[in-house]
Amino acid sequence: MTGIEQADAYHEHSKHYLDRFADYLGHFDWDNQPDPFRNYDEAPRILLPIVAESATATYNDLYATEPARQYPITLETIACLFELGLGLAAWKKWGERLGAVRCEPSSGNLHPTEGYLIAADTPGVTAGVHHYHSHDHCLETRCTFTDADAAAVAAALPADSVLVGMTSIYWRGSWKYGVRAFRYCQLDLGHVIGSLRYAAAVLGWHCRMISFESARMAGWLGLDRQGFAAGEEEHVEGFMLVTPNPVWRTDDLAPRRPGIADTLSAATGKGEWHGQPRQLSPDHHPWPPIDEVAAASTLDTAEAPDDPGKDTLPPPASPPTAIGAAKIIRQRRSSINMDGETHLSAAAFYVIMDRSLHRTSVAPFDSLCWAPTCDLIMFVHRVDELASGLYFLHRSTVALEDLQAAMKRSFTWEKPANAPAHIGFYHLASGDYREQSQTVSGHQEIAANGAFSVGVLADFRASLESFGANAYRRMHWEAGLIGQLLYLEAEAAGIRGTGLGCFFDEPVHEIFELSGGAYQSIYHFTVGHPCEDDRILDRAPYDHLKGRAHDSIDPGAA
Repeated sequence: MTGIEQADAYHEHSKHYLDRFADYLGHFDWDNQPDPFRNYDEAPRILLPIVAESATATYNDLYATEPARQYPITLETIACLFELGLGLAAWKKWGERLGAVRCEPSSGNLHPTEGYLIAADTPGVTAGVHHYHSHDHCLETRCTFTDADAAAVAAALPADSVLVGMTSIYWRGSWKYGVRAFRYCQLDLGHVIGSLRYAAAVLGWHCRMISFESARMAGWLGLDRQGFAAGEEEHVEGFMLVTPNPVWRTDDLAPRRPGIADTLSAATGKGEWHGQPRQLSPDHHPWPPIDEVAAASTLDTAEAPDDPGKDTLPPPASPPTAIGAAKIIRQRRSSINMDGETHLSAAAFYVIMDRSLHRTSVAPFDSLCWAPTCDLIMFVHRVDELASGLYFLHRSTVALEDLQAAMKRSFTWEKPANAPAHIGFYHLASGDYREQSQTVSGHQEIAANGAFSVGVLADFRASLESFGANAYRRMHWEAGLIGQLLYLEAEAAGIRGTGLGCFFDEPVHEIFELSGGAYQSIYHFTVGHPCEDDRILDRAPYDHLKGRAHDSIDPGAA
């Protein structure tokens, strides 16, 4: 079976149906619940200052084509990147139970994604490979470079840049979700890409995914070394290049990749390694289909769809606001339910739609190194000036005519009169679709009670055939990145969002009469006015780090 066939088979095997769910354990094995925080015991630690509250960027600044202010890469600004990108947002206390909420969302709050930093010449940071520990807000040094190799890495990378590596621990997801967990881990990775991109924008920085062979990337992070318990290995997903410098063109970066890869392999091969990964669970339940699709969808070559394309879109809408970016990022939550009454204004709705478009020079989609493959099928329930019904947001490079031909023949494909001209937003059918929205979204009331809900529709078959099985991961990353934007946009609009990984795959397709598998809905999301649970109280994210300095990113500012 080829890698593409393996990815296709896994996707079919992991679908939910109205009469059955994809394979899962069927109960919570509390004795083996994974630790949500990875520890590398005996690894040297670099304590990071708590600085996010000193960030002055407004939420609108995140969408600027030219940042108002750019900070240099220092210990303080790296601390801010991780604090807002992968750090804690709050502690939630419900009775005697206490749990951390992070800036990046995760299916079931399980957080399979781990973050790493590779730095060569950052003041205050040892040249080498570091794991970010979000609970303790510190860097655990995994590998220390020699002076000569540190200089070589600094020379190989673009000036004033660092690499951020991202890995997944599939066991954290499969403990609860079984075979479908690989999908959720990939969606979570997309949320992390978005979370890091927004955090970088707070600092006036740029990010872009950069592809290398999976085996080489795993070696740079020490994932191929001894110490990981069987069943809870970390799997490398990808790297982001982070820099204060203007966004580089991917085709300018591509010739440098072999040199970067060879230099990093030499540096990590000769470096001094530290620490041992602490075991997360006493025992593990195996899910062979996850292992199979993970192996099939790794990138065994540096060749990848590294062409983000070009866009001719105007700058994104920027309604007046003085809300701080860090405030929006840290207050992001998943709503438990929505009130089923509140309407969203047409103006606010179209701002969200506009910012959901793929712009190659504006956050967050400038972080992707491939052209967009995902569109939005939509259930609109309560948006002013829009009739309730089915809608479509065209944002991919797929020809609109092809999408129209693939869907229900009776759809109108009319552009609402109040829709901005540059937004490919179309009315398909009028009617009350609340019941259908709830049913296909795993019978979850929240999908009907919001102002609108969406399904992220991937150009599934063509992406796999054009770019190989690794495209299966990338389409989920793109979907998760769209979800991260919707989360923050909802907060900025004074409402709230919730990602819904649990949905019935084929019943969604049946509503739109999508058949044949060319297009697949791979993520659902709902936006509306939240119903808050007053029993849940927030505590500040780093109250537990007694004595840790609350510093500022300003002293070293450019």
